[in-house]
Amino acid sequence: MVNPHLYSDIKKGTKQFIDDASKVTNAVGKTTKKAVSNIVGGASKMFSGFFGG
Repeated sequence: MVNPHLYSDIKKGTKQFIDDASKVTNAVGKTTKKAVSNIVGGASKMFSGFFGG
């Protein structure tokens, strides 16, 4: 027989873990997006300067 309290604790823990993971994923996603746009922006400036644009 499984302890029902244990089950609800595991369920709570899992939900907390998923919430934390999604927060981390969002933060990483935002940071990555910003980094990529900076790289792309820098590269396009560099290219336009390089090609005399």
